[in-house]
Parts: sequence; C-alpha cells; structure tokens
Amino acid sequence: FTALYHAYQASGQMKWAWWTVMTILACMIVVFIIRYFIIVAVATLFLVPLMAFFVKAFLTIVVATFLLTIVFIIIYKGKTSISKWMRARRSQQEGA
Repeated sequence: FTALYHAYQASGQMKWAWWTVMTILACMIVVFIIRYFIIVAVATLFLVPLMAFFVKAFLTIVVATFLLTIVFIIIYKGKTSISKWMRARRSQQEGA
C-alpha cells in the first residue's frame, strides 16, 4: 500500500488512494463473509488500483469491483460443482 500511496501522491490523487484502500477492505470483508477470501481478495488487490488509475469515477470502480467479485465467485462455484458432478458420475460408473 505504501507504493500505491506514493504513486497517488505523485499524481495528485490522494483521495483515490484512500478510496482504493477502503474499497479493497470492504470487498475483503464481503468476500470473507462469503468465504471465497483468497481468490477475490487477490483479484481485487490487482484490479482496483488499475481501475483507479484509468477510471476517475469512484462509483464505477466500486460497481466494477463488485461485478468482478460476483464473476469470480460464479467461476469458482462452477468449477467446484462441475468437479463434484464428475466425481459422482465416476463413482456411479464404478458402482454399476
């Protein structure tokens, strides 16, 4: 976060550094509750600062972050349910 802080300070956008940190923390709390902490926290850490540089609207950053969070959760849940289904199919075939 220190590197981020200095990068924003240099570009005269201190408020964005603060909002970025707050957004990341908010997303981490939400994600922790949903229990997909690592995947989305890592994604958020990389994507939010990038979006803050390219997009100057805070609301856009928040909306995009939460959409990304939802997408990652759907992908993760999809992968686990597919692997469960595959295991179930395999055990059925072995049992038959």
